[in-house]
Amino acid sequence: MEINSELEARCDAIIAQYPKKKSAAMMVMHLIQEKFGYFDDDAIKYVAGKLGVQPIEIYGMLSFYPMYSSEPRGRVHIKVCRTLSCAMAGSVKLGHEISKIINCPIGQTRGIYTLEFVECLGNCAKALN
Repeated sequence: MEINSELEARCDAIIAQYPKKKSAAMMVMHLIQEKFGYFDDDAIKYVAGKLGVQPIEIYGMLSFYPMYSSEPRGRVHIKVCRTLSCAMAGSVKLGHEISKIINCPIGQTRGIYTLEFVECLGNCAKALN
């Protein structure tokens, strides 16, 4: 991935807002995700270098948070929650039905679609409605 001067300036501006560089990690990662759609090794190393941390720390965040991806995703990214309250409301069945309709296996990208189960999307109260 090639980081242009505009993106570098945006990253620097964000980092400057925090007393510790590492505190800007999520915001800088959002910029990279928004620009490229995913993180390759170069992007991980770039963010780590900007923040003064080891690449494994960025990879840890990349692999933990579902809003970041280490692989390209389809233009239409469908996330289906599978935590308990949503699963009890039928989310697992819903995910499989969506998979059939769009012809995209869960956990994969096919054409314009990426379909995946994720943990908690933060709207549990609505799951049982």
